[in-house]
Amino acid sequence: MRAPQVKPLPSPRRSMTKPALARWRHARDWPLRLKFTLILLLAALLPALLVSALNLRSSRAQALAVERSDLAADARALARRIDQMIDARRKTVEILAQERELVAYLRQPTARRQALQAALDQQLLATLRTHVNLSAVSLADSAGIVVASSEDGQRGRDASARDDVRQALATGRTQVSGLTWDDSDHGHGIDFAAPVRSPDGEILGAAVLRVRSDLLDGVLAEVEPPLTPFVVDRAGLVIAHADAALRWRSVGAVDAARSAQLRQDNHLSESGAQPLGFHGLPPSAASAAGSLDLRAPDGAPWVAGQASAHGSVWRIYVGAPSARLAQPLRELALQALLSLAVVLALVLPAA
Repeated sequence: MRAPQVKPLPSPRRSMTKPALARWRHARDWPLRLKFTLILLLAALLPALLVSALNLRSSRAQALAVERSDLAADARALARRIDQMIDARRKTVEILAQERELVAYLRQPTARRQALQAALDQQLLATLRTHVNLSAVSLADSAGIVVASSEDGQRGRDASARDDVRQALATGRTQVSGLTWDDSDHGHGIDFAAPVRSPDGEILGAAVLRVRSDLLDGVLAEVEPPLTPFVVDRAGLVIAHADAALRWRSVGAVDAARSAQLRQDNHLSESGAQPLGFHGLPPSAASAAGSLDLRAPDGAPWVAGQASAHGSVWRIYVGAPSARLAQPLRELALQALLSLAVVLALVLPAA
């Protein structure tokens, strides 16, 4: 009698892999418990996802509006800081103009001034050493001739053609220039001129200070990245920028003749007065406020706050790429998606 044949058992690998994988190919073959679980998850999560998407869209608009307001506030704060700097130097030159050494010197006839020259020179040098960012301190008589200076070789120089000195002598009011070039110190600076008066109010001359242009750079350095601050003068030239390579660029298009004239007036190199490349900046304006949309040379959108400083002579901008401003919202959306993935990872195996 033959022993009955025993059929071989199916391979565990074959029985557990192919049928298991085939069962997941079609949703109709999924276990009923899994289907109910997914339906409940979708019913619970879909409304929440829709609400989150709408809230994210609304939050993005609100966040950009807040960023615009903040950039405008930053520009105003920077403009106030620059105005404070200018006012501080204005008070310095006005105090200097009242010093008795200056008044006594100018009240004397030219022949009798030599005895007072040493005391006058000491007063000018003391002012130069006391205040940072000053490059020169000088005194001009009523004709605009420099009679004393902290710089060698400036005594006897005719400063009457300088607008700040001429206006101070003519109007009797303190004058502040824009950022100008001076051959004496071979650099750009801001000139301050205050009238020197006798006890009876007669204008005897003008006290003059020159502030180095790096004072503006120091103020702009107070603005932290990713914000980018810069200052534009009335002629449309960038006179201060967080990126030194973009200084002395023009915010508007300039033809060859105007570019050459701007370089000559401001003693610029060949790279000066070239277009800045940002679209959306007004080429010139008397005042500025609020915010505006810009487009960088690479086409990236920017948002900038704007304000006026120095009696509307300068426009102050604080800007940043729009993508950098929206970065917190993108991180929030990513966190929400990660949270959803974690929930699905925990629930689906249990189903």
